[in-house]
Amino acid sequence: CLEHLHRFTGWSFTHAFSCEVDERKRSWILENYSSLPALFSDVALLGTGDAFNHVTGRTEAVPGVDLLIAGFVCKSVSVEYRDRGNSRTCVSDGTGQTGVTFHGVCKYVERFQPKFVICENVGGLLKRSLGAEPQILAVQAAFNRLGYTFQHVAVDTRDFVLPHRRQRVWMWALRDGAQSQADQLKAVIHNLPKRPHMPLRELLVLDVNDQACARHELTETERGLVSDIVSRIREQRRRDHGDEDD
Repeated sequence: CLEHLHRFTGWSFTHAFSCEVDERKRSWILENYSSLPALFSDVALLGTGDAFNHVTGRTEAVPGVDLLIAGFVCKSVSVEYRDRGNSRTCVSDGTGQTGVTFHGVCKYVERFQPKFVICENVGGLLKRSLGAEPQILAVQAAFNRLGYTFQHVAVDTRDFVLPHRRQRVWMWALRDGAQSQADQLKAVIHNLPKRPHMPLRELLVLDVNDQACARHELTETERGLVSDIVSRIREQRRRDHGDEDD
């Protein structure tokens, strides 16, 4: 994503570190980002300033960044979670997997003061539970206490070319920005053109199927993004199964 953002804006990015508690996912990150300088496992430790780096095999200083992208655990706020009612204030309380990981993100933000923070979670953040206020309000309050303006938007990936219904809440916080700037970004996202929903079989041949591109009104930039996704899918399939494309 940062590579594509660089093409649009000309901004340069350096991937300073990642953090993942699951060992298998850490292996995937290391396999796909071989030049990554730091990979930590416990988000709750990032705010302490030191954590174990799985790249070097030793405890090291956690780096500060200008842009922090974080997806805290969704389990405690998911509408599919059977004990969701008892977790209805987990974000503000710092309890449950969702609350613990979100507070870990906040501790990092408090210590290192990144200029821009982007977070992602499930739509359950926007829903009440047993009469309690939606927990997105607790997320906003936490960032406001840290001196950040905050805004959010709910989007579905199938509205943006991808053949997958995935409704998610995207949140952003600006350290030095006015609330009007955060609100303006929400307006930009709301005004993004929605595309006709695309079946998976069309996506997998889209890079060679001009008729499908025309039907879904894809721009040249979007065609390039989709082609990149298809290439990554095929490469992963070859790695996993040794399959070859026809």
